[in-house]
Amino acid sequence: MKRSSSLCLALGSVLLAGVAIEAARPRYGGTLRVETDASDQATRDRIASLGFETLTRVDIPDGLQPHLALTWESDSRRRQWRFTMRPGVVLHDGSTLQAWQVAAAMRSIETEWRITAENDVVIVEPDKPIPDLPWVVSQARYAVSVTSAGGATVGTGPFRLEDIHSPDRPRRQESALGNGAENTTVRLRAHDAYWGGRPFLDAIQIESRRPQVEQLMDLESGRADVIAIRAADMRRVTQRGFRIAASRPIELMALVFEPQRMGADDDATRGLLASALDRRAMASVLLQQRGEPALALLPPWLSGYTPVVATPHGRSNAPNGGARLRPDAQGVAGTRRNAPRDLIVRVDPSDALAQDIAERIAVDAREAGFSIRVQVPTGLAPRADARVVRARLPLTTPQRALTDLAGQLGAHIAAQALPGGIPFDAPLDVVYRTEIALLEQHIVIPVLLVPELYGLADRVVLLGASPVWPSGAWNFVDVSLKDPNP
Repeated sequence: MKRSSSLCLALGSVLLAGVAIEAARPRYGGTLRVETDASDQATRDRIASLGFETLTRVDIPDGLQPHLALTWESDSRRRQWRFTMRPGVVLHDGSTLQAWQVAAAMRSIETEWRITAENDVVIVEPDKPIPDLPWVVSQARYAVSVTSAGGATVGTGPFRLEDIHSPDRPRRQESALGNGAENTTVRLRAHDAYWGGRPFLDAIQIESRRPQVEQLMDLESGRADVIAIRAADMRRVTQRGFRIAASRPIELMALVFEPQRMGADDDATRGLLASALDRRAMASVLLQQRGEPALALLPPWLSGYTPVVATPHGRSNAPNGGARLRPDAQGVAGTRRNAPRDLIVRVDPSDALAQDIAERIAVDAREAGFSIRVQVPTGLAPRADARVVRARLPLTTPQRALTDLAGQLGAHIAAQALPGGIPFDAPLDVVYRTEIALLEQHIVIPVLLVPELYGLADRVVLLGASPVWPSGAWNFVDVSLKDPNP
């Protein structure tokens, strides 16, 4: 009797193991259904990168990596760069990509550069020396697109663009992905001859500007496989048994003071408010521990140096994870009485996270003697003293990243703090000192670093890697579906 029971148990274990292996085995076929509520430039870049590739690409935290170009080198003056192309790359129309086609595509983007081809080498001679050109050409705008013999625009990526449709426009096949203001459905088809290996998926269907509530309903009802979610939705998603994929924290949430509050007379106000914020609590509560306290404008994986937080009396390292510093402990109690205590903080009405952050700032500031009113304007409103701003971290060199980030935070910030930007060949210590100087003015107060989050349906099989790279790019090559035909 015991032997029979043991045999049944063993047989059952083998059968269960077989089922588990079968479920985890990657399958070819099926359409991955993706939904997002955004249709901004970052979303369009993510979609375009599935079909159109650049010479180089940027990984986190590995930095610059080969892509269509295997190697690159420059002369001593950085006036000429030579990119050796990856051999055997097949375009979506079945032809083999040639160096002269890459040169022609890049000339259409940079008309002031001299770009030629020599066998399998693309030679780029900018109008002025660019010491970090390989980083520059990793940007999405330099993705290689070629006009085929039939007049279609084709690329080299793992998926080819099959169709773009919006309610107000007829179906079409083109490389443009809309203007960002319309609901758009994009359909892509697997590129069988992709140089990195044929994707398991047959197709991807992406719906943009899909309301958040409808995305959640579609995921729960089985009508969507991957949806963009907010931190506030993570508990609902996980409680229903769905998985979450996340990028590295690649967006900075910061409090930016308006020009009328950037003067020396308001320095004490700005400094007190900067020291009052409990960033760690915000990251834990508002981001469900998926984000990080922003200890500086640039995180260490991008800047290359230890993050710092500027306090009302200079800079200090923040081993406590950015926990607030009480004003009295900073020796500014004497200036506290003279500092204006009533402030208006404006937030984007469509940004729920920004509103939550502003409310938490108001709570923390109250302990420091401030009265902050959060303004969510829907029309004319009183002039605000500061804004909660969301800025995407540029995946480039620290010199370019800090210049770009200052521009995103506001033209008045870039004009005052970084007039003319940082030279692209400046030493790293120049970037460090520039960031410190900007932080010590307290006209920009970094608050949180936020990741991009996605909910995944049960039928999505991950083949070792996340469907979202740390950089925020979509990695759908490493995705399979349990049931290709839902």
